[in-house]
Amino acid sequence: KTYGSIVCLKELNGDLIAVMEHGILRIPVNERAVAAQGSGGNVYINTSNVLPENPLVLSDSLGSLWQDSVIKTVGLEGYTLIYGVDTVAKKIWMTDGQTVKIISDFKV
Repeated sequence: KTYGSIVCLKELNGDLIAVMEHGILRIPVNERAVAAQGSGGNVYINTSNVLPENPLVLSDSLGSLWQDSVIKTVGLEGYTLIYGVDTVAKKIWMTDGQTVKIISDFKV
């Protein structure tokens, strides 16, 4: 409720990116925690939930009001990125799932 309604859900590197009216969230799917490391590899602990109770907030000031203004594309170096337009804040933004970067203030 804090960030408004979900406008768009996109898959990015196995996680869900939820674009809200006034926020961008990353929701890990089937997240596992490393419990121990050994010569045979890592030992993981699975959680009982497919989705976590608290998603990771990538931005609490940017989002989008329009589903069609959020697109997923592959960048020049093969990285998958999500771009969006926030008409309220008058910003064009992009995310790689870790950070959100403003790429334009509606100016050329």
